[in-house]
Amino acid sequence: MRIGWGRAVARLTVLVAGFAVLAACASAPLTQRLHGTGHEIVADHVPVPTASGGVSLVAHYDPTRHHAPWILYVHGGYWSSGNGGGNEVWSERLRLQGFQVFSVDYRLSQVAKWPGPLDDVKAAIGFLRSHAATYGLDPTRGDLVGFSAGGQLATIAGLETGVAGVVDLDGSVDPLAALSAPNKELGRAARQLLGCAPSACPAGWQDARTITHVDATSPPFLIVHSREDPTVPLGQSVALARALRAAGRPVQLFVVSSRRHENISLPAVNSRVNRFLAATTHPSG
Repeated sequence: MRIGWGRAVARLTVLVAGFAVLAACASAPLTQRLHGTGHEIVADHVPVPTASGGVSLVAHYDPTRHHAPWILYVHGGYWSSGNGGGNEVWSERLRLQGFQVFSVDYRLSQVAKWPGPLDDVKAAIGFLRSHAATYGLDPTRGDLVGFSAGGQLATIAGLETGVAGVVDLDGSVDPLAALSAPNKELGRAARQLLGCAPSACPAGWQDARTITHVDATSPPFLIVHSREDPTVPLGQSVALARALRAAGRPVQLFVVSSRRHENISLPAVNSRVNRFLAATTHPSG
């Protein structure tokens, strides 16, 4: 069917206008794109000063709340890619459940070697606690959630800062073990993170293993891992769960019958995570 020239131009004009609107929405600040239920949502990049110059938090929070539980999400990406802005839908779901949600843009391994990225995550935790009144937080009711490489950072940061709980999603919690993993890219990423061979800086490699930080004061853990994870071997999570149990600490190991590396979207996993977050951040007394 032929379309007249005038009608074709009109259709093209509408399409261009539509793409312009989509482009404007994509580039608009988060505060203009997110809409809350009942109250305004603030979603913005918050600068966090650090000894190295500073990092940023992506914040999703309701400014009308006070003494609310909070979550700090630590993204994955082989320690060398990714950012804190890629989980808006997940953050909004948790916000609707009553949490104030933050994600940290830690320095990547091209820029900062171990323990630089960990220092950034710990700085973010300290910032949230010291600015609890600004963001409507209860400083004692915060959980860390880390995925993949972010699982290693979140678990160690949680163990060292005494948060209420830690969720480890398919975490690469043992960079030393990553050197012998079937996924060769994981070993290369671990070498880049440490910046040296194990023989050259053995103390650094041991420090980067989550199990070396477990003790009798460790917070509760939920560890989720695919049985046939193609990226990070299940054995890393099994070893961490074993270490926590040996220390007499509460830990749940949820092994998913999956060949995926990311499972938070699965209903069973999402439900398990939600229950853990609620249980560990509920008000005491």
